[in-house]
Amino acid sequence: MAWIKKNLFLLIGGLVALALLGLAGFYLYQGIQADASVTEELDQRTATLKQLVNQPVHPGTDKVNNIALAKDDEKRLNDFMAQIRKQFAPPIVEKELNNQSFRGLLDTTVANLQQLAGRSGMNLPVKDYWFTYGAQKSAVDFKDVGSLASELADVRALVEILCEAKVPALVGLKRVPTTGESGYVDFLSSGKSVTNSWAAVTPYEVTFQGFSSELARVMEGLVTAPQCFVVKTLGVDKAPAAAGVAVAVAPTPAELQSRMMQSRYGGMGGGMSRYNRLPPPAPVAAAPQAPVSKGGLVTVLDENKLRFTLALEVVKLLPPSK
Repeated sequence: MAWIKKNLFLLIGGLVALALLGLAGFYLYQGIQADASVTEELDQRTATLKQLVNQPVHPGTDKVNNIALAKDDEKRLNDFMAQIRKQFAPPIVEKELNNQSFRGLLDTTVANLQQLAGRSGMNLPVKDYWFTYGAQKSAVDFKDVGSLASELADVRALVEILCEAKVPALVGLKRVPTTGESGYVDFLSSGKSVTNSWAAVTPYEVTFQGFSSELARVMEGLVTAPQCFVVKTLGVDKAPAAAGVAVAVAPTPAELQSRMMQSRYGGMGGGMSRYNRLPPPAPVAAAPQAPVSKGGLVTVLDENKLRFTLALEVVKLLPPSK
């Protein structure tokens, strides 16, 4: 007892350490048991997976034909992919193009688009507009014929939609420069064509003048086009005001009487005639002649048009891998 009293703190510390060792042993035993349980379950699942992988494909039973069901699913998937591809149909582009054949394709396409714009009444930015291909007017060597032809087909589709919508005026087109092209006003300053494992996405920008009705027809044309056009942004602003239109103002009764008197007695001595009592009217600057339409009607009011800027992308699916 005397030793216990002298070493009481040592005894208490030893008892606490022994209790902690027992508790640690208990937790260690539980951990070992849990690890063994998890390992056993993992081994069972691994064995089940190997068994399923190594089993032969079962054709089914009399009631369930697995092979026929798999073929039906594959057919439905192929039909779905075919329908999707119709919504992403790329423009028709001639294959096996070289410098000479692309030169002819470019000249023919630009001429056709200019004629189409003339027939639809759409004003172009300049008289001899080349639809973003002004830098290639006299070129004979093209760095990337394939990309040029692909973008030319996109531009042609866009212009055809604008002409079909009866757009009054095309302000401008912009596209992505291809290899070897730079520094032209009709090139997009930002953005580039991106190709992933599924599709190629090419940005464009088109600016035109018109009213909301023309914008609605353009949007409808983009939606119903065989190609996939994705409109990213739409900017609307007032178009530059057109030249003022003169409107004829009816003369006052005094001016009308003066004109009648001049017409009746103007030949009898002019201003010195005793019958020409009324003073001649003050000279009035001639107003600009109002434009006359083909039907003979004078336009007295021309509502300002709006300017629309569409930033859009053309999405083309890559050909299916074989």
